[in-house]
Amino acid sequence: MILLTLIPLFAALKNVAMKVGLKEKDSGVDPYSLLVVIHGIGIVLVLLFGAFAPWGWAQIVPPTELSREFLTALAIKTPLQVVALVSLLYALRHSLSFSMPLLLLTPVFVPLCGVLIIGPSQLPDASGWVGIILIIVGAYLLNGSVMAQGVLAPLKELVRHRASLLMLTTAMLWSITSIFDKIGAHAATPLSWVLYTYSAVFVAVLLLGALLYGVPRLRSVIDFMPRRSWRNLRTHSLLPALVLAGVLEMAMETTQMYAVTVITVAYVIAAKRVSVLIDIAAGGLLFDEQHYRKAFMPAIIMLAGLFIILS
Repeated sequence: MILLTLIPLFAALKNVAMKVGLKEKDSGVDPYSLLVVIHGIGIVLVLLFGAFAPWGWAQIVPPTELSREFLTALAIKTPLQVVALVSLLYALRHSLSFSMPLLLLTPVFVPLCGVLIIGPSQLPDASGWVGIILIIVGAYLLNGSVMAQGVLAPLKELVRHRASLLMLTTAMLWSITSIFDKIGAHAATPLSWVLYTYSAVFVAVLLLGALLYGVPRLRSVIDFMPRRSWRNLRTHSLLPALVLAGVLEMAMETTQMYAVTVITVAYVIAAKRVSVLIDIAAGGLLFDEQHYRKAFMPAIIMLAGLFIILS
């Protein structure tokens, strides 16, 4: 029970910490700098966790060579994860309370991606379709205030806003990466998969920063990122918030990994998504986002759909 409480708490607090780092649009703090900080901290924490955990380095660095299956999964997931994370952070810059519920659309995309990648066996059963319909209804009601303009108005509103489109992109990509997470973790160990994916994303973000900003010098991390962004991390005292986001990210990953060894996986996933309700409340109470209360009922409907799918 304690683990099921900690997982959504860590997930929600991580999102709030990232929102703090991005709330000032003119601060110059960009998602690339934030991702470098978070994943750099994550790599260090995974190594420390492996060093002091009872099972030791055997879970961090598998004694056998990495299989082609593992490397293929890593190569496919890395660029998708970078795009998903950058989209997530740009969406958080716009809104926390109306963006995060859209992540509950991931179960809608999973069957389609599963059928394309694995085969027809991934199609949901009857209860799964009921859950998917509830999630779609909840997403529709997120913009229910414009229903007077027509039945399709809420859907048009959903794809009209940049934050919504970005979060939909993240939800869709995470439905794909979750499949490769399962492949990668099975091919080696969960901890080694976390370490390799964090490291791959860290390097990919550095290279992407170099490509976008035209500063391909390898002298330091700062040379890859916009200098103004890193300077503002210090000037605006935002670095502590980003460090906290990195720590909370790894706390969530570690807690989740341990939880699935003692609790049914479906319960762990459902508990993690409950963090959406905390995110909605934080959006209104901490960041003064307007009309955040209107997001609660649609999010609850979407969560009900998720619980039905996982039941």
